[in-house]
Amino acid sequence: MPFQPELITRESVLQAVEYIKNNQIALRPATAYRVKINEKYYPPKEIVRYAYLQATGEETGILYGGEQVNRILRALEFEVDRKIKLWKLGCNWKRTAPSFFHMLQREEIVITVDKFPYRPGDIVIITEGFTVVALGKVRTELSPITGLPELNHEFESLQVPFKPWLLYAEVEWYDLSETQMFLYKLQSGIRQVQQNEVIQKVLDLWDNREIKYSEINFYVKEYHEKPDPGWHFPCMALMPRAWDDFGFQTCFELLFYTTADNRSGLGEVKILQRGKMITRLPREFTELGPEYASLGQTLAYYKDLKNAFPSEYMDIARALRDCSYFPDIRASIENEKAFSASLVRSSEAQRALYESSDQLQVGLANPEPRFSFSFEHTVPGAALPHRIDFSFNHDEAIPNSFFCLIGKNGTGKTQLLAQLAKKLSDSNEAGDFKPERPLFTKIIAVSFSLFDKFDQPSKEAISYELISFKDPRGQLNEELMGQLLWRAYNNLLKSRTRKAIWLNCIRNYLDVDFMRIDLNQLEMLGSRSDFDQRLNQALSSGQRIIFHLVTRLVAAMEKNSIVIFDEPETHLHPNIAAKLMAALRYVLRNFSSVCVLATHSPVIVQDIPSRFIRIIDRKEDIPLVRQPLIECLGENLTNINNDIFHVDEENALYKNILEDLSKRYTLPQIDQLFNNQLSFNARIYLQNLTDGANGQL
Repeated sequence: MPFQPELITRESVLQAVEYIKNNQIALRPATAYRVKINEKYYPPKEIVRYAYLQATGEETGILYGGEQVNRILRALEFEVDRKIKLWKLGCNWKRTAPSFFHMLQREEIVITVDKFPYRPGDIVIITEGFTVVALGKVRTELSPITGLPELNHEFESLQVPFKPWLLYAEVEWYDLSETQMFLYKLQSGIRQVQQNEVIQKVLDLWDNREIKYSEINFYVKEYHEKPDPGWHFPCMALMPRAWDDFGFQTCFELLFYTTADNRSGLGEVKILQRGKMITRLPREFTELGPEYASLGQTLAYYKDLKNAFPSEYMDIARALRDCSYFPDIRASIENEKAFSASLVRSSEAQRALYESSDQLQVGLANPEPRFSFSFEHTVPGAALPHRIDFSFNHDEAIPNSFFCLIGKNGTGKTQLLAQLAKKLSDSNEAGDFKPERPLFTKIIAVSFSLFDKFDQPSKEAISYELISFKDPRGQLNEELMGQLLWRAYNNLLKSRTRKAIWLNCIRNYLDVDFMRIDLNQLEMLGSRSDFDQRLNQALSSGQRIIFHLVTRLVAAMEKNSIVIFDEPETHLHPNIAAKLMAALRYVLRNFSSVCVLATHSPVIVQDIPSRFIRIIDRKEDIPLVRQPLIECLGENLTNINNDIFHVDEENALYKNILEDLSKRYTLPQIDQLFNNQLSFNARIYLQNLTDGANGQL
C-alpha cells in the first residue's frame, strides 16, 4: 500500500513515542530538525515512521525527510524547529583568484572567521561563483588554520590568508551531482543562510543523501496541475507535451519530485503505445505494461538519469521500458510507425538509441566524431540537386573541425545550409544523406544576418538550436537577445566544465585586455539589468557580437554537436573575424564537435585546407560543386581573392573612377589629388589609359 500520511493522527504519534520508550528503540538522529513531544525532542522522520506503523500496521517504505515529514507533524499541532544553522562559504575570495574548493574537499575541512562561528552539526553550503557544488556537515569545533602548517604554501598560492584569525573545522562532505546543483546568488564569501527556500532545499538534500530508490512510483500530471496529496514522495512524474509528430503524440517531460515543493527535470522522453496514435498512460504506475516502449530524446537525459540515481537508474529504465537499453523491447516495436515517425525522428534521439546504453552501463565518454557523409538537396531554381561530400575527423595528420562552402550570392549555398540544418534535426525534411543521416548530438545554426534562411526552432525542439539576432517574426529584437544571453550565461555557470571553457575562450581569443571588463566580476552581478549595463559600458559593438555568440554557443554545445554557421564575418572587422574562428575552433575541440560554414572572407579561407573547402557555382540552372585548384591554407590573400572568389579585375570600380579622372586631369594632377600616394597598380593603369600623352607619373 502506498504511504498515506493522512492516516497518521495525533494519537498514533503519542502511541509511537510510548512504543519507542517501552522498547528502548535507538532512533536514527536527524540532521537539522527536532519535534517536541511531551517536553522531549525526537527525530521527526523516525516519529512519522513509527506513528504510521501504529496507525496502519504497515511500514512507510521510502520516506523522504525534511519538510515532507515536518508538515505532517505541524498539521497535528506538534512543535518542529531547526536545531542547527546553515552557512554559505564561497570558494573565490578575490576576483582573479582560483577556487580553493578542491583543497578543502581533499583535506575534509571548511574555513571561517570569528564573526561566523560554525558549530558541530551545522551545514556549510559550498559555492563556486553562485553555484552550490557541495554540502559539508561540521564535525569538530573551530581551530586556527595555523595548526595545519603543511597547508601554508598552498593557501598562499590560492590567495587565501594563512593567519591565526582564519579558522577551520573538519567536515563530512556531500558532493552534489550536476542535477542537484543550484544557483544561490549571495555575493559575500561567508554568511549565515537566511532564505527559507534555500534552507529547506539544502536540508532535504542532506537528510536524504543516502536514500536508495529500489522501487519508485510514477504519476502522470498536466502542466498546470500540482502534485496530488496522495502522491508518495519521492516519486517521478510524467508531464505530456503538446508536440505532434505527424499525428503521433508521444512526448513527455520526466520530473523527479523529492517533495511536493521540490522537483528537478530529467528531460524529454517519448513513449509509444502499440497501435495508438496518442499515448495514454495510467495515472499511477510502478512499471509500464508490454504495450509501451520509451526512448529518451537526448544523451543528456541518460546522463542526468545516472547522475541522479547512480544505483537505481537501471530500475527506472526498466520501469519505463526503455528501448535503447533493452534490445528485446526495441525489437518488439521497431516496426511500429510511431517508432520511426516519432521516437527516433531527431538525430539526437537516434544517437541516444544507439549510444545511451554505454552511458548507463559504464558512463563511457562519447568517442570523437569521424563523420564522412554526403548531402543532396535541390534548391529552388535548380534543375539538379547540389551534392556535398563532407568529411570530418580530429586525429589525422591534418585534423579538421571545419568544412567550408564558398559561392557567389544566388548560387544556393545559404539555402543548402538551412536545409542541411533541417534535415539533420528532422529525418522527415527534404534532402538525402548517403550512406545515412549522421547522428550528431545537437545541431546549432548560427547567423548574424537578418536575411538568413534558418528556421526558428519550435518550443519542442531539443536537438536543434538557433543563435541569431532575429525573433520568430524575423525582426531584430534586442530585448529577446538580452533575455537569451542572460539565460545562457546563468546556465553555463552551473557547470564548472562549461564555465572553464567559456573563460578560456574569452580570455585567450577575444582581446580581453581591450574589453574593459572583469569576467569574474560579471558573476557577481545578480540581475539582468546590471549585467546588460556592464556589457554595454565595457564592450564595443563587435565585441558584443563575439561575447553573445561565445556565451550562447558554449551554453548550448554538447559532445559531438555540429555547428552550421552562415557568414561568420558579417558585421566584424577581419581581425575580429579571425579571432572568432580561433575561438570557435577551441570550442569545437573541447566538445569534440564540427562546423560547416559558408563565407565570403579570404581571411577565414586562408586558415582551412582546400580538401575541406567546396566552391558552389551555377551554370544557368545546373549546380556545380568543386574543390579549389590551389591550396588555400596559408595562401596569399590576393591569390585567394583571385582564384577562389574570382574578384573581377576587369570590372573593378576603381578603374571607372580613374578613367573619369583621366578625362579631366593630367597624370601629375591626378597623383596630386591623392597626395602623391597612388598605388603602383593605379599608376600603371593610368599610364596605359593615357599612353603617355598627358605626362609621366
